[in-house]
Amino acid sequence: MLNQYILRHGLIYAAISVIITIVLYILGADFFANNMMVISILLLLIAIIYPIIVVSRFRKDNGGYCTFIDAFKCVFGVLILAGAIGLIFNIVMYGFIDTEYPKQINEKVMIKTMEFMQKMGASEDDINKAMEQAQSNNRFEIAAQIKGFLFSAVFYALYALILAAIFKKDKPVFDTTPQA
Repeated sequence: MLNQYILRHGLIYAAISVIITIVLYILGADFFANNMMVISILLLLIAIIYPIIVVSRFRKDNGGYCTFIDAFKCVFGVLILAGAIGLIFNIVMYGFIDTEYPKQINEKVMIKTMEFMQKMGASEDDINKAMEQAQSNNRFEIAAQIKGFLFSAVFYALYALILAAIFKKDKPVFDTTPQA
């Protein structure tokens, strides 16, 4: 039952992520660059809330009980499956289908970063250093995406441990209901 639960909810979460990616792609690089903060917050909220919903439903579907290890497997499995599917989708999308889009995104993000730094009064030297670093850091390259996924897996595990500790509820060893 747990594996089916992980598969179903991992696929649902992956579908949500892919749909958001496609919508952002359709809206274009300018939209993405102009709304980076809002988009990042939205994605973070989804990443926090969806696993909570999944593990709480899993516990409810198991009569209100869920062991620590089952809660951990549930959350971690869903996040890893969805993350792996998202990784594959992004690699295909930006590595093969539209290789120009990541360049557009990087260019727009760099412009926004430079404008923000100028508004904050950063020195030209600091701005130039930031721009050089941004040019050398292409998060859309396949190796960078895989590295990002592996880095995320560590956070998935930590988050799964936290939620497992919160949502674990072992079945009582003895039935303590009064006898009639």
